[in-house]
Amino acid sequence: PNDTAIVRTILAMARQLNLRTVAEGVETPDQLTMLQEMGCHVYQGYLYSPPLKPADFEQLIPIDSQDIET
Repeated sequence: PNDTAIVRTILAMARQLNLRTVAEGVETPDQLTMLQEMGCHVYQGYLYSPPLKPADFEQLIPIDSQDIET
């Protein structure tokens, strides 16, 4: 419950400041759902992939990456 309150507060502050947010350490589908419902924009963590070497990470990026936001 304390972690949830902290996350809600951080996301509320980010909204007020028109900032995009990145949640680190997302490990379960339930965590992802909760973060999505709270308005988080981007996620990373073991739910998607363990840490990778740069060369392995590059293989995950589409060759035609024109659709990627900067």
